[in-house]
Amino acid sequence: MIKTLKSLDYPNELIETLLKGRAAILGSHVLGPLLAIVLFKDIIPPVINIVFIVAQISLFFTRLIIANKALHILQKSDKQTIQKYLKYYLTAIFTNAFLLGVYSIYALYYADESHALLYMAILYALNAGAMSSLSSVFHALFIFSVTSLGILIIALCFVGDTINYFFIALITLVFSIVTLPAGFKIYKTLYNGIKQREEIEKLNLSLEEKIQTRTRELAQKTEQLEMLNRSLDKRVKEEIAKSRQNEQLLIQQSRQAAMGEMIGNIAHQWRQPLNALGLVLQNIYFTYQTNELSDEFMQKSVEKGKMLTTSMSKTIDDFRDFFKPNKQKEIFNISQTIQNTIALIDASYKNHDITLETNFNHDIETEGYPGEFSQVILNILSNAKDALKECKKSDRVVTITTTKEKESALITIEDNAGGIPEKILSKIFDPYFTTKEEGKGTGIGLYMSKMIIETNMDGRLSVKNSAQGARFMIRLALA
Repeated sequence: MIKTLKSLDYPNELIETLLKGRAAILGSHVLGPLLAIVLFKDIIPPVINIVFIVAQISLFFTRLIIANKALHILQKSDKQTIQKYLKYYLTAIFTNAFLLGVYSIYALYYADESHALLYMAILYALNAGAMSSLSSVFHALFIFSVTSLGILIIALCFVGDTINYFFIALITLVFSIVTLPAGFKIYKTLYNGIKQREEIEKLNLSLEEKIQTRTRELAQKTEQLEMLNRSLDKRVKEEIAKSRQNEQLLIQQSRQAAMGEMIGNIAHQWRQPLNALGLVLQNIYFTYQTNELSDEFMQKSVEKGKMLTTSMSKTIDDFRDFFKPNKQKEIFNISQTIQNTIALIDASYKNHDITLETNFNHDIETEGYPGEFSQVILNILSNAKDALKECKKSDRVVTITTTKEKESALITIEDNAGGIPEKILSKIFDPYFTTKEEGKGTGIGLYMSKMIIETNMDGRLSVKNSAQGARFMIRLALA
């Protein structure tokens, strides 16, 4: 990753995400500057306003042309050519940020304090938006934020003529310290996700060949075991250990196969705190405008901003913890573990207008591997979501229920997507069986889910069609 930051050697997917951010380009070069011109048309000399807006509009079309050209060659050219166009694009971003920063100097010089604060609010909003639109290529976010906010801070310290300006400069510095690490976390998550996905794709290409090779090896081992009865016990234990190791590898690969979808879930989880962070900044501005800004209010606002960024960081930690393999069995609460798993996919469900209903008995505990159990729940919920996405119904619902039945815990997950065709119902737990299009499914998710429940946790996983759709049932021994 350090090599990437030094050499602009970004994955094509991240570069493509940056180049396709047309709304961000429009806001940064047209909407934001136009709003500033409207605010300062009678305050800042017209020639400055005209030069500013003409320069920004020229940059707007320049960025569009560079983006279109770069997108066209992205999948065809070598790394050197792609990096050349990326440098052009970053130069345009720097020029945009530099113009915004210079305009802040004129705003502070010519305008009164209230009008100057309005322009700062515009600059804050543009930087908050840049955290989501430019973070895929961290150079872009760093150049935009450091240039625009750096010039603003200098202007506040040397052009501003009141103590309030110095205080706002400190707020701007804190804002930069908060947004840049958050943006870097977004970039790092996207970068690691793409690299892991590439590794998974490579593993999947050779997976069938490895399994065939392993099958032949096991056959040879069986013949050796028949010939060497005296060492039977030792050799059986060795094969069991190797089988368990391979099983754990498959489980981990199955988790990583969901990484692409998890990246989308992270984006959904971050929308609300990002909006809340914008509201915090607006509240600071309006409180200041009404002369009610106090140290206490400022402290509370800063703490709330830290709380929001901490929450966003926790989202990253939650997704990271999900992919950690379990080493030992432990007693865990089934309903709480399911609730934690729902938190990983809930935003994605809401984005597709799918309702998740739960009916939990919160006193049920079992012994096993909570991480692997979470993976089973996530696999079933992901399949239900895919089925409901293709369903034309308006009321798309998935219901999760946990109950006790004698000495067992029963977990049912039921959707209303119409069910699984009877001709393939008996095959859905077979390895490498999938109904999805080529490249969209590996066919190991439900196979590994059944292996986890029945082999690792001594339970039972089954499925049948109900009147509404597919109903998956998991039975586990109570702890």
